[in-house]
Amino acid sequence: MPVDLSSEGAAVERIRHAIESEVERSCDLKVFVALTPQEAYQILSGKQVAVTMTFSEEVRPLLKVREALRTLSVRPQFSICLTCLKMVGKKFEATIQLRDFDDEKLKRIKFLVNKLIVERSGGSHNVQTGAVWEEVDGGVDIKLPSIDLARKIAGLIKKNFKVQMKESFKDSGWDRSRGKPFRKLTILLRSRNA
Repeated sequence: MPVDLSSEGAAVERIRHAIESEVERSCDLKVFVALTPQEAYQILSGKQVAVTMTFSEEVRPLLKVREALRTLSVRPQFSICLTCLKMVGKKFEATIQLRDFDDEKLKRIKFLVNKLIVERSGGSHNVQTGAVWEEVDGGVDIKLPSIDLARKIAGLIKKNFKVQMKESFKDSGWDRSRGKPFRKLTILLRSRNA
């Protein structure tokens, strides 16, 4: 899971959340991790760290929750998430073109897009890290790493604003691994109130 390092508190919280979600996924129990800033930075530096966790299990709704304290050794595996890799390599699969929107509507759209990206990424990305917001003549282009995300954003904008929508694909290279052309989606959203 990507970790936000913008502040010490955020770094500790994101690492704690990453450990909890991995353990919860593997054992189907509720987990709480006690993590100090020193332990978080040791984990980020690649060292193996013993972390104290509290496991809790609710057997039946009316019975007391069973809890157990365990120490687990944690060692990170560093990798680049697919979204980050596409953003760094400028491999955008989709572009949403917003045309004839006033500044107030563009602010609302940016808020909605940011909210959707944050929800879909679990808080690890936002409109600055999960998309490229580019002002052009006549409006704004939003370049995105995923066709699915672009369609969800376009649907959200169409639901909240009166727009005319057009979709088009274009070939932009050859995907050797699949033996098919690499296609990019462009969605044009033009305001009807212009």
